[in-house]
Amino acid sequence: LELTKGRLEKVRIFRAEQFYAVKTGKWYFEFEAVTTGEMRVGWARPNVRPDVELGADDLSYVFNGH
Repeated sequence: LELTKGRLEKVRIFRAEQFYAVKTGKWYFEFEAVTTGEMRVGWARPNVRPDVELGADDLSYVFNGH
């Protein structure tokens, strides 16, 4: 839960984890945003820590789509 401008908002975090990584060749990532509001989508190196916000260190990159 997060307090923003005097109101309480829910924050949902969805994290997909895989035990493999793309290392060579061509690849792409696709998603569909079906709701409005703040949204961050990103990529992370395999050794990123789960308790660190995406984009906060040199192990991940995030796009803020809000």
